[in-house]
Amino acid sequence: MVQCSVCRREYPREHLTGCSECGDLFCTICMDKDETMEALGICSDCEEVHGAEEELE
Repeated sequence: MVQCSVCRREYPREHLTGCSECGDLFCTICMDKDETMEALGICSDCEEVHGAEEELE
């Protein structure tokens, strides 16, 4: 069993989706609440970092 990075509930690994950048794991409930994770496969935190990096370029 593995914990969701957001709600900390435990699920079998195959029931969680990982952020392609940082590797944080999301259950389907928390992933549905994070539009960036659902649409792009990266969590909101990583999306903010990428947005900041793009602004600097």
